[in-house]
Amino acid sequence: MLASRSRVEQIAEKLGEETFHDPQYRAIYHALVVSGPDSSNEDISANLDEEGIGLLEDIIAEGSYQMDAERTISDSLATLIARDLDQRAAELDRIIPLADGVQKDKLIEEKKAITQELSATGKKFYKKFRRTEAR
Repeated sequence: MLASRSRVEQIAEKLGEETFHDPQYRAIYHALVVSGPDSSNEDISANLDEEGIGLLEDIIAEGSYQMDAERTISDSLATLIARDLDQRAAELDRIIPLADGVQKDKLIEEKKAITQELSATGKKFYKKFRRTEAR
């Protein structure tokens, strides 16, 4: 987003702040959205604390290494969306066995829909296995 600021609004339509689990990355995302596509680095920094400014400077110092900005953005969006879908699927795996009747059917349908959405992202996430006390 820093390298393709013209895409900030388009990306913000697809991803909310909650997508960014790290508070500093979330703050940078928020600063980019608030500052808008024509913002300077100083405009973005004005909306960050010292730690956020340091991280922003580090990111900028790394430079823009991607060969294809469009593909990098597309792949990043798909990865973030897939991660959130995978987390919801894992949560459903935990609660479906506890549900009963109509509620269980609704949760199973939600899990099927999530599986289809996850497949559409093109990203592969694998079923996680829980440890049990039984050996």
